[in-house]
This record gives sequence, C-alpha cells and structure tokens, in this order.
Amino acid sequence: MRYRRWLFALLVALLCAPAPPQASILDRQLVAAAAANDLAEVEALLGRGADVNADNGFGVTALYSAADWGRHELVRLLLENGANPDSSPTSRGRSPWGKTPLQLAARSNTDIAAPEARAEIVAMLLGYGGGTEGEALVDLIRAGYLDAVRTIVARGGANPSYLNAALGTAQSNQKSELATFLVAAGAQEPTAVDRFFTAERLERLEGVYRAQSGESVTLRGGLEEGELTLERTDRGDVTFVPANLTILRSLDRKAVAELRGGALPPSELVVSEGAHSEVFLWTAPVAERPRAAPVADRATDRPRVPAPVASAREWSSFRGPGGSGVADGTDLPTEWDVEQGINVAWKTMIPGLGHSSPIVWNDRVFVTTAVPGAGVAATFRDFSEAARSGVLAFVREDVPYSWRIVALDRDSGEILWQRVARHAVPRTARHVMASHANQTPVTDGTHVVAWFGSEGVYCYDVDGNLLWSKDLGPVPSGRYFDPGYEWNTASSPIIHENLVILQVDGIHEAYLLALDVTTGEEVWRTERDEHPSWPTPFIYAGATRVELITAAIRYARGYDPATGKELWRLGLHGDFPTPTPIAGSGLIFVTSAYGTVEPIYAIRPGASGDITLADHELSNDSVAWSKRRGGAGIPTPIVYRDLLYICRGGGILAVYETQTGERVYQSRISQGGNYSASPVAADGKIYFASEDGEVIVVKAGSQFERLAVNQMGEPIMATPAIAQGMMIFRMQEHVVAIATP
Repeated sequence: MRYRRWLFALLVALLCAPAPPQASILDRQLVAAAAANDLAEVEALLGRGADVNADNGFGVTALYSAADWGRHELVRLLLENGANPDSSPTSRGRSPWGKTPLQLAARSNTDIAAPEARAEIVAMLLGYGGGTEGEALVDLIRAGYLDAVRTIVARGGANPSYLNAALGTAQSNQKSELATFLVAAGAQEPTAVDRFFTAERLERLEGVYRAQSGESVTLRGGLEEGELTLERTDRGDVTFVPANLTILRSLDRKAVAELRGGALPPSELVVSEGAHSEVFLWTAPVAERPRAAPVADRATDRPRVPAPVASAREWSSFRGPGGSGVADGTDLPTEWDVEQGINVAWKTMIPGLGHSSPIVWNDRVFVTTAVPGAGVAATFRDFSEAARSGVLAFVREDVPYSWRIVALDRDSGEILWQRVARHAVPRTARHVMASHANQTPVTDGTHVVAWFGSEGVYCYDVDGNLLWSKDLGPVPSGRYFDPGYEWNTASSPIIHENLVILQVDGIHEAYLLALDVTTGEEVWRTERDEHPSWPTPFIYAGATRVELITAAIRYARGYDPATGKELWRLGLHGDFPTPTPIAGSGLIFVTSAYGTVEPIYAIRPGASGDITLADHELSNDSVAWSKRRGGAGIPTPIVYRDLLYICRGGGILAVYETQTGERVYQSRISQGGNYSASPVAADGKIYFASEDGEVIVVKAGSQFERLAVNQMGEPIMATPAIAQGMMIFRMQEHVVAIATP
C-alpha cells in the first residue's frame, strides 16, 4: 500500500510540474543572442539549459558567430561554458562555409572587428585546444599570427596536407624562418627542380583514378597552362590549380586534391570538398579527349528553337526584352578605345554610385543612382579588394542619400532630366561590393519603374513626372544563417502585361508582389518560404502557357503571372543565388553557386508539382539534364545559338550544348579579373565586362576564340545594354555608349 501511495504521489508531481523548455527553441535563441552580442542573455540562456554547441538550424553555433564578429568577451564566456573551439558549421547536409572559429578569428576583416580583438580570440581558442588538426594554419599565416602557427605545429597531430599548404603559404609570403620550422615539423618542401608544376609534371599527373566505391574520375590537363580538370560523370567537373608540390586547389577554393605517394602519377589522389573526402587510386592513363563537332555540323532531328531576341530599338529591362541578353543585327564594333574616343559615341558622368544596368527606349536611356550627401564619396570594393578585407563585409551608413532616376539622350548622352525619388539615411546596410541602387529599372515605353529595395518603388513617365510610389518598408537581405550580415537587395522589377512584378526575398519575410503598372495598387501577393536571394524574376512565354520563373535558395519555382499561384518547384541550390533564370532552345535554365552544390538545371516548360531530383538523379520528366557543380556565382549565363555560356569565378568560361548538357569547351576568358556583370551577345560575338574595366570579346561557337580586349578605364559591375546600334556601359562614374560610326 505504501508503495502504491508513493507511486501515485510521484505521478501527480510529474504531471503537475512545469514542462521543461524546448531545447531547440533555447538553442536558437542562444545563437541569436550571440549574434546580437547580448552577453547577459547568452549567460541567462546557458543557465536555462541551452546547449552551448547547438546550432540555429543552419549550422551556425554561438561560438561561430562570436568569432566571426570578433567579440572576444563573448568568446571567453562561451569557451568557459564548454564551447567546442574547433566546431565548424554543418547542418543537414549544408555547410555555410565550413570554417572553424579559429579560421574566422584569423581573417583580416577590420571592417567588423579590430585586430586586437581578433588576436585575443586567437589566443583564447588556442588556449582551449583549438586548431589541433591544422586547418587554420594558412589563414593564420596570411593574417600574421605566426606564433599561433608554431603553437599548433608544436603540439603535433596536424594533418600533413595542412602542413604542406602552410609551407607553400609561408614561402609565398617570404616567411623563411617559419618555412624552416614547418619543414622540420614534417612539411614537404619542393625541390629546386619541382618547385613549380611544369607542363611535363602536369602531364604526368593525368590519368584515370578509381575509388573503393567504384567511382572513376579522370584527371587531365586543362585548356589553360597550369590547370588540371577533374572530370566526373555524376557530378560537375572541377578545375584545379597547384597550390604547392602536393596540393591542388579548385578555382573557387572549395575543393582540394592532395597528391600522395611521391611518385608521378601519385599512388593516391585524395579529393576533399567541405567535410567529404574520398581516396582515388591511379588505374590507367588518360584517354584522348573527345572533340565535339561544331554546332553547325551536328545532325539533329529536333527543330531548332531560337533563343529570345531583343528588339533592335528597345532594351527595356535587365538583360533586355525577354531577359535574353541577345541583340542581333546591331553592327556593334569589336574593338574601341575609350581614352582616344575611337568607336565611342558619348561618355557622360553620373553622380553617386549605382550598379543597376542602363535601359533604352526610343531616344532615351534611363539609369538609377544613389548619391550621398555633400562631402561624402560613395565607394565600393571589387572582388579583389573585398577578398583582402573579407568578402562578407558590409557597410552601414548614417549619412543621407538621394535615390535618383536619370534620363539621358540616346544620341548625345546629355542628361535630359533627373528626379530624386527619396532623400534619407539608408534603412539597411549594403555589401562592400554593392551599392544602394543595385536594381535595374524597367519601362514599357510609357512607365519607368525603379525599385530601390528598402527605399521603395517609384513609377515615372518618360518625361520624369511621378505617377505613383509604394513603400514596402525595410527589406534587409543578407546571410540567411546569420542575419547580422546585411548585403542589400538586387532583384530587378519586371513588367508583364499590366503588372509590375517584384521578387522580395528578405531576411524576415519573402514574397512575390504584383502591382498595377498604372496605379501602383497591389494586384496579388504570394508568400514564399524562402531565404534572401538576388535573382530577377523571369517570364517564359511557352507554347501552352506563360510561366513566371524565380530562383532562390530553397527552390526555383514557376508561377502563373496572372494570379501568383505556384505551378512547380525544384529544390537543391547554392546558398546565395544571384543569376537570373534564362531560356533558350525550348528549355529554362537555372543556376547558382556558393554552397555544397553549385547546380545547373535545364527545365522543361509546363512542369507541375515538386520536380526536385532524387539524390541519384541528374534528370527526370521535368528536368532535361543537370549538373551538381559548375554553376554561376554572380553573372547570369547566356544562351546563344544553341549553346549555354556560363562565366564563373576568376573568368572561367564553360560552354554547354543546351539540349544535352555536354560540355563543348572550358577556357579562361582573360589572365585575371573577376566578373559581376552578365554577358551579352550580338552578331556572333559575346561580350564579357570585368570588374577591372576590361571588356573581353569572344567569338560565339564551339571553340574558344578571343577577338579583342577593350579597356574601359573604370570598374564595371553592371550588365551593359544593347539597342539601336549601341552598346551602353554603366561604369563606376560614367555611362559610355560604344557604336560603329
């Protein structure tokens, strides 16, 4: 009886006791408090049972955030409460960056944290045992933390590949004493003969390699000197360049191939992408590369479906009518000289800073810009500059800006009118490579619509009279897994029939919005379960229906543009989608980068439901073909004459057959330079504008041929426009029209 009473009392106590807090909620609150640098809240949440090593659902831990932001007091609190000093973000198959806290603390990003704070964090992380495997050695050498490198190496246990990479970095940075120390610790030093990868040495690395899983890959010399391409059948190819004697790094630095065994070819090839590594053994010499026939000579029984072609007179939106980037029949020059005025119709200075593209209608050119207050210069950093200070950095400004739309005369470049749409302190921050006027305006010949993100939507007539405006409120956009980073918006508006359509994918909410082009009244709004993304929506006018295509992190989607109803969705994309969907040869193409996958999808029109590929699939009834790697980061690809041209980081151009996905060739556009502007095409030529101010002209077709390199004299971030025999470039300070006299 006494036992029964005790059991009954225990059950009552358990039923009446307050429910324990949900760990997942507490854990996410902990990471959010760390991102906000709220030490008191972090301490309180830890006291309530939050897991100090848990992530926020996207792989970001409190320590990751604290080290990333350089918050040394918060780092100390977390380490004292048991935070893992070597935790790197991974979550459900996604890896935001794969960096450890020590790597984050070592980076030289003075925009966010002072060097003294980062030095203190490095010391604390080492004191708690961080960095044992040596993954942070290269980052520490580049940041100048040489004593930290010696501490890690002296402990022992560093991965040989990290040691070798550290040795190469020490030598390239002329740290001779450190290089000697690393060699003594076991790092492999190149001999005088093998210090660099000669063409002969590269050739001896070629071959077919096989893993225990049965997968075979082919390593062969690239089309450019000093490159090797790893060809894979079930995933996209990877182009490597030598980092030192034993390490090859991919051009996007997301994959590493380590050569083991000393002999050539190596006995083992270890390929690592993020947290996944696989060992391949050399099995056979490389087979001769098959050469694709020229497109014009390929026999086919399918009807050729031409890509959308822009009008010879109008270029009314981002990448022109149809979003194609193509304008044949314009007689553009191949070469010009801006400094000497050769083939230059006009050049006009535009105040402020804007990365939006120009648009053209009849006799007028329209651009947008954001002009800071008097005495303040609007500046940005191209990729090379941003990489030195942290490519994730952002700028939050507390000075008033004027958001303007400017109309120029198409023949002379004279400014006809400019209107101030808004004058205020920016509501949100911007990426160091971005501006406060990233979105390209759009016109239907009567209305000119400009969207300035958080600063609102404004509609003028072609003479500069304001017709209507709409305030959407702040639209912060940035890292979906760490909302503290704000990079600003960039998706441009489009006009379809009588609707202005906006893709509003922000940190706190995401939706598609359709406004009446005449009144600005809301016609429909479709909520989206999405993270921040930057592509412009795209209209595909098919034979049976019109589809509104959007690209984003979670899904690419098709909608009915008249109602906003979702038609289909396709999952598995890069972490920060930027390229706009495009179409050609009867297919819709979506691509992205910066994630565990960097896919290319060729989608058949008319799909319905969830068309996401299974893990083992590269195609299905709705996806004609796909590749898991090789997608574009920022520039939107272009379809021209049945070929798909994709420009990736560092100016690597890969060209594919639109119908099959077969790669026709891959080559480097130029020796150096990065590309944010999207390519455009006209009359058998494709134009690539680099951030350094070079315009590379490439002959369209199945073989790479560089026709010209034109110096513009200023950085170019915006995609050029082609209309009425002119190519119009928006540069850092000027708008320039190139034309054949």
